[in-house]
Amino acid sequence: MKVAKPAIQDFLVAQAICNNYELPPESHPWRWTQAWDAILKQGAEIGKGFERGLIKASGLQTTSAMQIRGQIAGHHSTAMQAVALMLKFVVSADLRDNHIDDADAKQIAEALTHAKKLTKLNLVGNRISDLGAAQIAKAINNSPGCPMTELDLSRNKKLNDGTGEALNELARACSSSALLNSLELSHCLLSDESGIVFCQGFGKGTGATEEGKKPRAV
Repeated sequence: MKVAKPAIQDFLVAQAICNNYELPPESHPWRWTQAWDAILKQGAEIGKGFERGLIKASGLQTTSAMQIRGQIAGHHSTAMQAVALMLKFVVSADLRDNHIDDADAKQIAEALTHAKKLTKLNLVGNRISDLGAAQIAKAINNSPGCPMTELDLSRNKKLNDGTGEALNELARACSSSALLNSLELSHCLLSDESGIVFCQGFGKGTGATEEGKKPRAV
């Protein structure tokens, strides 16, 4: 069987990433162009070895903070797919000001269901609406053992009252037995009525009256 050379090259690059090859800064995953889609497909077949390799390929450690404020470039959906995979292994992520929208939020939410170390997620200044916020909150609520303690959704100008689902899910995340104790929602397009919806959401999660738990939402 004849295999096309590009396919072989893609396979070799994916294997190099699995073997902790460190990419040059201009080729870090959050800057990937659409040409890297084929590498991601190879990585999907490999699984966790490739996903962990992305961390080392970026010059990070699995105990590192991923600080890429305003740095997501290249082909946005390709770069975001790689970033979402990396969220599974870092302890905190600063994704401020990266034009992240609801489609990206869905990828982030999917990653959160497998993120066993991520305690802080900063999504300030993006394009997430109530739909994307609800997806992220649901992922936190439906992931037993989710270690998230801080979530910042400030300055997402598309985050408004919507159907109220996002606020209910976020309130549930704060009031449940999960670890989330800091939620920032400042400078979003939320009305006074949304504050009532948010307050009504408290107590709907399990463990809302757990002694010593003092969730903070702004």
